[in-house]
Amino acid sequence: GQVCDTARRRVLGREKVPNEDKLFSIFEPHTQLYCRGKAGQPNQYGRLVLVYEDAAGFISHHCVMDRHARDKDVAVKQTRILQNRLQKRIEEISFDRGFHSPANQIGLAEIIDDVCLPKPGVKQSVEQLNSASVTFHQAKQRHSGIESAIGALQSGNGLVRCRDVGETGFERYVALAVLGRNIHALGKLMISKQNLKAAATITQRAA
Repeated sequence: GQVCDTARRRVLGREKVPNEDKLFSIFEPHTQLYCRGKAGQPNQYGRLVLVYEDAAGFISHHCVMDRHARDKDVAVKQTRILQNRLQKRIEEISFDRGFHSPANQIGLAEIIDDVCLPKPGVKQSVEQLNSASVTFHQAKQRHSGIESAIGALQSGNGLVRCRDVGETGFERYVALAVLGRNIHALGKLMISKQNLKAAATITQRAA
């Protein structure tokens, strides 16, 4: 019914149908279309997953985002969940500019003392960096570590493509991938205690 309705609106009604009204997969109807802006692959199908990584390289929290949610819609809520679970031990946190909004700037500051939330736009970004604290600059420099973790989840823990079925299966698959990544991180720490020069202990993570 949804596919027929979309076709009727587009073909007969000449309507530009918003993505939230479209069905991108009859087998996995929870699939969404999102723009990553990557060369050669600007648009991708799947689901967005929010991931938090701690200073030791463990994935401390993850959330399969609602199909229509944006990054800036979930930052405060999920950060509060994590901070409460860790009994308010998080002192510093960083995000990329896609999470920025004036409301998030205020909301995150109420949860965590040091927040690195870059502003979008060249002019705003430059002004922010010029007046930012040393802690802000350090957090921004370390933020690239999460990109490495996401890449590892995809290349080493199976998140390039979900092999499970349905939305519940997808959430389970993501959780198992996070578990696998954390076991890898734990293994590296255990090996490093025995041999600091072992290949498995080599990391590009900023101190």
